[in-house]
Amino acid sequence: MSIVRRVFYSIIRIFAKLIFTIFYRDHGAFHRENFPRDDGTPILFIAAPHGNFLMDAITIFVACPRQMYFLSAKSNFNYPIFGTIITILGCIPVTRPQDVERVNGDGLVKVIDEGKMVTGEGLGKILQVGDTLYVEFEGPNNNEMLKEASGTVEEIMNDDLVRIKEPDIPTTYSYTHMPPNSEVYSAVYNHFSKSQCVAIFPEGTSHDNEHMLSLKYGCAVMSLGYLASKEPDAFGKERKLKLVPCGLNFFNRHRFRSRVFVDVGHPIEIEQRLVDLYRSGGEGKRQACQELLKTIQTSLTELTVNAPDYNTLLF
Repeated sequence: MSIVRRVFYSIIRIFAKLIFTIFYRDHGAFHRENFPRDDGTPILFIAAPHGNFLMDAITIFVACPRQMYFLSAKSNFNYPIFGTIITILGCIPVTRPQDVERVNGDGLVKVIDEGKMVTGEGLGKILQVGDTLYVEFEGPNNNEMLKEASGTVEEIMNDDLVRIKEPDIPTTYSYTHMPPNSEVYSAVYNHFSKSQCVAIFPEGTSHDNEHMLSLKYGCAVMSLGYLASKEPDAFGKERKLKLVPCGLNFFNRHRFRSRVFVDVGHPIEIEQRLVDLYRSGGEGKRQACQELLKTIQTSLTELTVNAPDYNTLLF
């Protein structure tokens, strides 16, 4: 991080602390001793649940003593002031499917096999696994109101058939291509290689649920992908990485003078067995990501309150 960015980072952090102190009557971090000391090992901070892209980022920003780079939706960079700030701070833009311009498809498609397949001329040629397919269909009683549903393409069966789950009627369609993540991973690996810290909200979207959503594979892929490389880091040393789960606990998140605290979990050391399994590719790579993601999910669950109210906690 350049001197200019270090100074700017410090100024923004002081300003963020001031805002936090005004808005929340009580805030802080539990188990701060779990924040690793700066021993040259890069860290991936993994925080959940993700309720608001701004307040959640500020919460981690204020609580963590280490300088870090946040992954942020590319659309956030379009805000006039906020976008400039996160650009100077070196945040890493992530293009999500909903940020990609939707393309209208030619002709009609039909969903068959009890909603498991979508067929249409040339559909398999223009779509890829991971793309989002949108279909429109008539509402109840054949009224003029159109309903829309979307789903992720799971498998390309042939040139005219893809596997997905949608309604079983002829319908118009549109789609978005799943943006490649190679640039995001490359940016993250670059920070890791320089022994820097990166922060991510692995649910992939903000929400108001009382419990965490299922975590996306990105945090597991970027962790194992970095360690799986046999190249040394920027200092010529063997690659290392620690994962630090952070539970975000808000009490009346949007209410003025409410409370918030971050519960910092024990750092997760990634087993060499998982790294070797990831290197094997194919099913081994998938299994390694699933195991690591399960470990992360378990850690975050232990650090957060996944219940709608106090009575639920009392059974």
